[in-house]
Amino acid sequence: MADRTTESRSKVRDASLDNAKAILIVLVVLGHVIEDVPKDDAAEWLYRVIYLFHMPAFALITGYLSRRFKASIGSYLKLIGALLVPYLVFQSAHGLINARIDNEPFSLDVFDPKWTLWYLLAVALWRALTPLLRAIPYAVPLSILAALGFGLIPNLPDTLSLDRAITLLPFFVIGLTVTPDSLDSVRRVGPLALSAIFLPVAAGVAWWSLDRLGGDDFWFSRSFLQLGDDWLATGLMLRLCSYGLGLLGTAWVLAVAPRRRLPITYLGIQSMYIYLLHSVTLTAFRDNGVIEGLDEPWLVLASIGFAILLSAVLASKPVTVITMPFIQPPFGKIKKREPAPARHRAPARQQVPLWDSVPAWEPAPAPAPEPRPARTREPRRDSVPTWDSVPNWDSVPTSDSVPIWDSAPAPAPRQVRTRERRPVVQPSPARRALVEDQPQGGWVIQDDTPRPRRAAPAPS
Repeated sequence: MADRTTESRSKVRDASLDNAKAILIVLVVLGHVIEDVPKDDAAEWLYRVIYLFHMPAFALITGYLSRRFKASIGSYLKLIGALLVPYLVFQSAHGLINARIDNEPFSLDVFDPKWTLWYLLAVALWRALTPLLRAIPYAVPLSILAALGFGLIPNLPDTLSLDRAITLLPFFVIGLTVTPDSLDSVRRVGPLALSAIFLPVAAGVAWWSLDRLGGDDFWFSRSFLQLGDDWLATGLMLRLCSYGLGLLGTAWVLAVAPRRRLPITYLGIQSMYIYLLHSVTLTAFRDNGVIEGLDEPWLVLASIGFAILLSAVLASKPVTVITMPFIQPPFGKIKKREPAPARHRAPARQQVPLWDSVPAWEPAPAPAPEPRPARTREPRRDSVPTWDSVPNWDSVPTSDSVPIWDSAPAPAPRQVRTRERRPVVQPSPARRALVEDQPQGGWVIQDDTPRPRRAAPAPS
């Protein structure tokens, strides 16, 4: 799993995919190392196990990484620079090497790819069709039907590597439909579980095929008649089994590949360099039989060590820097030039004459006074009568002299609660005489005249 960063997931390079490509590219080199050398049963068995799944896995991962390919001029220019230009360069290099070894004149046939260069043409065809493959519904079953129908042809055409390109097309289309969540689901199954399923099956199929099939039957380039010895049903069953084993082997590689960056991750990043350069390096070994004298019991171990060492050397920094102009030419970085935004031209300033050009005896005309804006008079508000002009409440004008403005109805008169007045007790003559004789502000003697008691309230 890629390290978590603040960047979006699409911008972070998935280390597990690079590790998976590193495993696959080493297997590609190992398969080519032991392809044309004398092999015992162990070497032949290893060769067939490798070819059961390594190219289907590469096609599926290529499809997954091609999901963002768009039908634009810039995308197709990049496609030409990234695949077709290196194809022409290394096709010419193979032609020169073969002419040197065979002492024959140099010849260049761009329609017949040399050895490992078929994959560049296949990827170029797949990516060119990517916008169409992503637009049509049910692309995966349709691609499987197209590949199976193509297998009915007695002899598949190998021009421009159409045989392998169409046969492996379903894996590329499946890669286009795979999502990051799908890859996480495969990885969650675990390497141990998938190893326990895939490795015994692959080993059994490879061992079973030693006496029944040839090594080239695992190249995904033969028709059903060629696979089944003139039996279409047998060839069809073998092709369907190869598709199932290819998918299972791809899932195994994705689960086994570590999810963090390791020293082998650099091999996956530079897998293009290893793929193109190892074929040129091994051409001399294939044609001259340099390693035919090796002891057969040690041939498998020696081939494995040589494949790992050669992959590490071809992915090293000095080799990639020297060969970069041929493998990743600058033509592959061409982008569609976007039109520059229109510039808004500022209006020209009014030219002011210099003081030297103005006669001194002619004073400059005074600027015209700016017209004052017309003052808008606010509407006069309704006059409010002052308190002096309001009539007294004692003399309120009658309704006949005051116009009625549809005023709201007068509220109902407020009910005033009247309090029962107590009977006044007249003081006795003695008290009145006493009060009148008191000086003003003096003490008042309380009257001892009994007052009438308050009547008790009637029971309700």
